[in-house]
Amino acid sequence: LKYIKKHIQDIGHTIFIARFDMKKIFKRTPLYGWYARDHYRGGHEIVNLADGMRLAVLVKYGGSYYDTDMISLSPIPDWFLRGTLGYQDHELNNAAMSFPRKAPFLKHAMLEFIRDFRSGNWGHQGPFLMSRVYQRLNASYHGKPWLMNVYLTTLPIKT
Repeated sequence: LKYIKKHIQDIGHTIFIARFDMKKIFKRTPLYGWYARDHYRGGHEIVNLADGMRLAVLVKYGGSYYDTDMISLSPIPDWFLRGTLGYQDHELNNAAMSFPRKAPFLKHAMLEFIRDFRSGNWGHQGPFLMSRVYQRLNASYHGKPWLMNVYLTTLPIKT
């Protein structure tokens, strides 16, 4: 990491590299027990931890997350922060997410993450989680558009 940091600084850019305190990130979220009991082990550990971290950080602090291969060609509008998910190949996904702090949809996503955790099934806790949560919430509210109450917007992701 020191080599990468030095190289980036040598070409005139600023970079800050930090280690995550996973225990602190997951503390006071539904995912804390999942993390503390090492349930993320096996299968796609790093991917599962990253998917869990995205949810925990957005629930605790609010904000936006974008996969590193995403580019915004325009400024992000204010309404985007009310609750936005990416949409690709007829599925909601977690490649682009923006939510206010303590967003109910993300709290439901964390509970579903734990309830139906599959460590070896890539994407089950990540991109596919969002569509499962959306479908479960709409079914539990007898077909009423529950997500309209949290201002969920979907953005098409072009590949």
